[in-house]
Amino acid sequence: MRALSLAGTATGLILAALSATPSLLPRLPYEQGVLTGVCFAIGYALGTALGVAITALVRVPPEGWVPRAAWIILGVAAVGGSVPLARLWARTQGDLAGAVGASRPGVVDGLVALGVALMTAAALLAFGRGVTAVTRRLARRLAPGEEHWRWLGMPSAMVVVSVVIAAVVGAAIYGFGTYTEWSYQRYNASGGAEEPSSGYRSAGPESALSWDLTGHEGRSILAGGPSAHDIGSLTKTEAEEPIRVYVGVDEPGGWDAHAAAAVSELDRLGAADRDAVLVAATTGTGWLDRQAIDSFEYLLHGDSAMVAVQYSVAESWQSYTFHPGAYRDSTSALLAAVHDWWAALPEADRPELFVYGLSLGSRAVQDSFEDAEALRAYGDGVVLAGTPYGTAMNAELTASRDAGSPVGRPVLDDGLAFRWFNEAMDVEESGDAWWSPRVAYLQHGNDPIVWAGLPILWSQPEWLEDGQRNDGIHPDMQWFPLVTGLQTMVDSMQDLAGPDGDGHRYGSTTLEAWIQVVGDGGYTSDQLDLIRQRVAGSDAPAGGDV
Repeated sequence: MRALSLAGTATGLILAALSATPSLLPRLPYEQGVLTGVCFAIGYALGTALGVAITALVRVPPEGWVPRAAWIILGVAAVGGSVPLARLWARTQGDLAGAVGASRPGVVDGLVALGVALMTAAALLAFGRGVTAVTRRLARRLAPGEEHWRWLGMPSAMVVVSVVIAAVVGAAIYGFGTYTEWSYQRYNASGGAEEPSSGYRSAGPESALSWDLTGHEGRSILAGGPSAHDIGSLTKTEAEEPIRVYVGVDEPGGWDAHAAAAVSELDRLGAADRDAVLVAATTGTGWLDRQAIDSFEYLLHGDSAMVAVQYSVAESWQSYTFHPGAYRDSTSALLAAVHDWWAALPEADRPELFVYGLSLGSRAVQDSFEDAEALRAYGDGVVLAGTPYGTAMNAELTASRDAGSPVGRPVLDDGLAFRWFNEAMDVEESGDAWWSPRVAYLQHGNDPIVWAGLPILWSQPEWLEDGQRNDGIHPDMQWFPLVTGLQTMVDSMQDLAGPDGDGHRYGSTTLEAWIQVVGDGGYTSDQLDLIRQRVAGSDAPAGGDV
């Protein structure tokens, strides 16, 4: 077996060590292992290529004792640094796990991470060496006797490996996305929630919408939620039966037809006579945060109507990647249709109109408007949770924030119209100088969907700069090229694994935002506490399927 590259091994070990530093969320042992193995392989390839380039330029081989001494120094440094590195990993991952209510890693977890890292690094290294050998063999056949081909082995191999990995990953993602959509379609066609007998639900009695075409996520929304009895018995007040309308993606027609069907259902069910109507933008799978919708209905004493239209059956990242524009076109059609219906009602008697979106649903809402003022002028208030990184409207508003306010918790025009919150406590203490209509952005400081995009691979994000760091970020988290980007990619796999109030889970935070945007419903503090407890008890994470 050909000897390892000194420069490659050194660079690989550096990147592998950096991969053990903390990021936004705790990592499972196998995730840490894969991350470390990948970082070593990338570092090895980069270091080896750099070593080849330097050797080609210098052309003077070092004395024999120099490489041997360098290997000894590298070995001593690796062994000596392994103990403090292991302690750092255990401490910081323990801190992150404790913050989200997860178990702290133990010795077994560390051994699992190490074992997976070694296997991952070995597999990737073997693959890279195989490609390098094939490249050199082809090069010798193409130009036998040409010495310069020898130096092109590693750079050529790196190009080939990059292309192969990109092709394999791309094919895997596309295949996985196709398989996931097929799986969801089969799941949507299967049984699940019971068909509603209530006259206040779409796809129920006398509805033009089909229960079978509503889909799993829609059926869950239509069959769930608090009833008038639930609201009244909890708060000891009179309550109405909430109206819920949900149009599945498989309903016939395009986005305009789906929006028209939704408005027709609102009209049929008597939404015009309610105190408030909520237009809710779904995530990629059609999922809606149960806590967010329930909270709205409790605060309105059930005198409300909610309407949503599904645009995809794939997870948000797949929907955004393989069906670009569907999220925006569907939501824009729904918002326009509902607003036209609402604007035609007598102004003195029509319900208040609110908008809600989570994750890709939040992006869908913002991308449906020309600018932030148009969004604010749409109705009577907006709540947007977990806005994905790169959403233009949120980025523009944040960039225009008042001087001195951090990027993680921006203040714009003293918070008179738009406000950003990192946790439920922030919303409770938001103060009174907030004009109506109110727009509330909810973005947890450790939500990778909000904060991490591709640029983090090569440039330090503003939210990690001194004086700008997000609340809740581990003090030992630092930015490193490539490594931090890979870490946050792993974080995004765990964004729904923690408790309510962390990562990409906004249930309780959304309730507090509704209290500020919609009002407290005239409830006492004790009644609001009862609602908080009930909503917290209805916490049902999407399990990653958003």
